[in-house]
Amino acid sequence: MTDEGRRNSANAHSEIRRFENDQAKCQRVLSSYLRLLERWRDEYEPKDPDAEPDDRYTEYCQMYSTIDYLTELLIVGDLEQRTRAVDLLLKDGKIDELDRRLKRIAAEEGGHTDPAA
Repeated sequence: MTDEGRRNSANAHSEIRRFENDQAKCQRVLSSYLRLLERWRDEYEPKDPDAEPDDRYTEYCQMYSTIDYLTELLIVGDLEQRTRAVDLLLKDGKIDELDRRLKRIAAEEGGHTDPAA
């Protein structure tokens, strides 16, 4: 194998590792967010149908389907679907922003929400 061939092979392996790491990070953050949303659903669902719902319950209602879909896509989607999902989540630091938010919520709630769990 030529030096150029070795470099190309090493670059390809590096790209694969980077994608696998990015995908794992996205899965971890989305799974943590999904668990938080499920907890908010259970804890903040309005008991009185006439009551104004808590903002956390509203967020559950607005975000759960999308986050569940993306999480499942990262697990069972084909390579093209997973690549597009990871690219979307990494775009403009969206996944990093969500990760920071989950850590902030965990700290505010006294560790009740463990974003690394």
